[in-house]
Amino acid sequence: MALVEEMLRLQKEHAQAEALKEDCRHDLARRIERLDAEIDSLVYELCGLMEEEIGVVEATDGSG
Repeated sequence: MALVEEMLRLQKEHAQAEALKEDCRHDLARRIERLDAEIDSLVYELCGLMEEEIGVVEATDGSG
């Protein structure tokens, strides 16, 4: 749950930074990408997906 809360906080900060064209928006975007990958990995583990299945999911997901 903490990861989701952090993701929501980062998304909000990024949206504000983007609106103001602040320099930190690029760092926030990178942090969001890393956190998203961490959450994906945990979901894959919980679902018991194998590497091949993860590849299929990421290929069809459009973001990975």
